[in-house]
Amino acid sequence: MKIFYFNYLIFFISLFVIGYSIPDSDGTEFITSFLYKEAKNTSAISLTLYFIPSVQNPSNITIRYYSLLKNQTVISTVTPNYGTLNSKQFLYNDVISEGHLSLGVAVNVTDPRIFISSKTPIKVIAKLYNMENSQGDMYIVPPITFAGTTYLIKLPPAVLGKYQLFHILALENQNVNVQLATVNDLMNHTASQNFTIDGRVGFPQKLISSIFSGKRKSFYIKSSGPILITAAVTGADLNAFMINSTTLNINNYDYAAFMPQPIGLWNGKTMLTTKDRRVTVGEHTVALDVSPSDVIGFNILPIVTYTNINSIKGSPVSIPTQQVTEYKIDNDKVTEFATRSSHAVAVWIRYGSPGATLNQTLHGMYLHYIPESTQFINGVTQFIALNVGDYFEVYVENYNNNAIMTLNGQNIVFNNQIARQLDFFNKTYTVFKLSIPQQGINTFNSSLNYIGYVISKVNSNSNTAYGYLTGFNKSKIQTYWAANGTTPATHSPMGGSTISTTPLPKGSSSTTPLPKKSSSTVGGSSIETTTKSASKIGIYSISITFIYIFVSLIIFI
Repeated sequence: MKIFYFNYLIFFISLFVIGYSIPDSDGTEFITSFLYKEAKNTSAISLTLYFIPSVQNPSNITIRYYSLLKNQTVISTVTPNYGTLNSKQFLYNDVISEGHLSLGVAVNVTDPRIFISSKTPIKVIAKLYNMENSQGDMYIVPPITFAGTTYLIKLPPAVLGKYQLFHILALENQNVNVQLATVNDLMNHTASQNFTIDGRVGFPQKLISSIFSGKRKSFYIKSSGPILITAAVTGADLNAFMINSTTLNINNYDYAAFMPQPIGLWNGKTMLTTKDRRVTVGEHTVALDVSPSDVIGFNILPIVTYTNINSIKGSPVSIPTQQVTEYKIDNDKVTEFATRSSHAVAVWIRYGSPGATLNQTLHGMYLHYIPESTQFINGVTQFIALNVGDYFEVYVENYNNNAIMTLNGQNIVFNNQIARQLDFFNKTYTVFKLSIPQQGINTFNSSLNYIGYVISKVNSNSNTAYGYLTGFNKSKIQTYWAANGTTPATHSPMGGSTISTTPLPKGSSSTTPLPKKSSSTVGGSSIETTTKSASKIGIYSISITFIYIFVSLIIFI
């Protein structure tokens, strides 16, 4: 019993030493927006921002946005309470403008940005919900410190009459020049567009609305300064990923939305330390979009993919840059999936669905970012569940029997009913699928590094779903100079799951000139070509070691 309490004491003291382990995705300044188009009944569309304070005594939260109904900036205040559901609702006609062309090009849109400020850190989660058909989604809103300059995005196809939508948002009072390139290999076509966005409040931002969605259209967005992106599909096709499907049913669709993360840049001469490693399981996964970093001098990025079929050596593959490579997950064969990149980050987006299978219509769809391993968090995270029995899917690093893990104060112990160890990367990762016991705010706590996702349970009545990432850190990956530089090699594609790629048009190379610099931005953090400094980690380790010895003497003497 002494050992049990001793472990708890060390855990909480260590959290205090490292600053309560507040994730970087909890912040003080945020910008987001809501996306929809041609709502039949605007009063049925519920738009909500949730605020979860990171500290016991939070400050007031200030919300500003340009009101379409009042034609002026509106300011409101939310007084949050720790451990309760704090929210702000918006009227559809006040923050979503209509009447824009849907040709897949960037057009001006009345400023859709919602600015959120707090003196103490908070987590922000957005929700759009259609009260008439239960369609909608939730997504985490990262703080503006995660804004980047280069994005590569692909969305799931929409059914006939529905749309793929993007907002391109400048930071406040920061003007940016933006280049947009749209690549669709089915038509062997690349379209480019250049424009400027004024960052002042009330000035137009950019909207991309596309009714010609397709499975293999990639959007490459490059900016002169940091920007944020909101992306959504108003009617994601729930039959689009079925194997050998010839069914055309425009009524099987769901709304899905998220805020993408930026890609990086590889100069061809550096390597990553540590490597970019990302993992997921096949359950609840329809497909994975992999967005490679830009590469100076080449139009491919080499990565290694792993599945439960090939979990040790993996399969080397070269993916084209400035386009998204899609890995469709055949759930009958692929139960685990991972990638490793040694040269530059390869960003993941998950197309998720509860109990996903490619043999029938999906039970709804959601989209979210999958962080790499250095973005894992530890300590406490709070999240929102809409229903009792929804799932918390959590990936834990280096799980052991001495680990402390709780959900709403209840201990979590490994058993084969709720957890399994993933085979790749020397069995470093263990995934837990936990049933969420209550609606509203829930609290997960772990002494180990982890990443977690909220996933709705199957709703066979409406075929709707939601899912989102609950929190993540900035990337800690750094680079070092290779002795003689490195060169991308050509590899064969991965086996074991269906691959759909969007290659560059014939005769093309990297179509956008890339800046000459020795650092890149990943998830809002600069990746420098320097050796990794361990001073901060060393201070934490030494502090915890002394505390450990001191408490040991108190308890065991």
